[in-house]
Amino acid sequence: MFGPDYAAGCPTNSSIADSFNGVLPHLEARDVTMICISGAPLEKLLAYREQMGWSFTWASSYQSDFSFDFGISGTEEATRAWVAPLLEDGLLPPIASQNASACGTDVVRYLAEGFGVNVFVRESDTVYHTYASTSRGVEFLMGYYPVLDRTPKGRDESDGFQLWLRRQDEYESQRPSSELPGDFNAKLIDEFRANQGRVTGVFEGTPLLVLHHTGAKSGKDRITPLGYLDDDGRYVVIASNGGAPTSPHWYHNLKATPNVTIEVGTKTIDVVASEATGEERKRLYRTQAERFPQLTDYEQETDRVIPVIILTPSDND
Repeated sequence: MFGPDYAAGCPTNSSIADSFNGVLPHLEARDVTMICISGAPLEKLLAYREQMGWSFTWASSYQSDFSFDFGISGTEEATRAWVAPLLEDGLLPPIASQNASACGTDVVRYLAEGFGVNVFVRESDTVYHTYASTSRGVEFLMGYYPVLDRTPKGRDESDGFQLWLRRQDEYESQRPSSELPGDFNAKLIDEFRANQGRVTGVFEGTPLLVLHHTGAKSGKDRITPLGYLDDDGRYVVIASNGGAPTSPHWYHNLKATPNVTIEVGTKTIDVVASEATGEERKRLYRTQAERFPQLTDYEQETDRVIPVIILTPSDND
């Protein structure tokens, strides 16, 4: 899953794709091959493929009906129609919001892409569609599950279905000090710094800052790019975490150590973090949601009150 407006590929589907390079030579020995097709523009797909160290063939169905014809993708309107009741009843698995946030999109756009596997065979000039599956039917491609199934603790997903899954370079033991989703966000920060705080791609036109903070548990330095709202010289950031049931790590870090530094444009500013409450929180959240409607969706997707953090320059004290 890598939709047109995604900032990065889906972590769960990326974990599946990690095995493709290794299995391809064995399939080809049996006159079988495999390719991937996603909805994002080709240049996005190839850049992400390089980032992840893959080499399998990846095609783009951007601005075509390919994935719709196979019943894999749906329109945003159709997706919202079936997602909304699940959100209202609290039945949507938390992994959907977690993955949507990791992809830089909202849950409806994330689920509108869909995923599946299709098998074809060619006989002379005729191509037959011999197999198709989606949802849990693609689990045979997740090579780590059969291994886990044979260990004493098994999958051990009592904390939530697939919530443990990350991209290959994002597990705690391999997480870069920036606490970012792989090289994508590291490159985002590089672009931010090289262009006076401006970036291209999915975040183009979004006011961004780079937050320097300290891990509450690890004590390690972290940096995180965040969209912000300028509120009379204060910088307002929202700990939505894509509507996930828990707040992002940077929020907890700011609660533990509120005196931090941010980069805005070409400036580096010392700020003090505080959490907005009451009517002020409502006003700030509503103002930002007018520009980014997905924030309204996020409020409906989680039971927690999404924190609104105000970063006040120290020289304003």
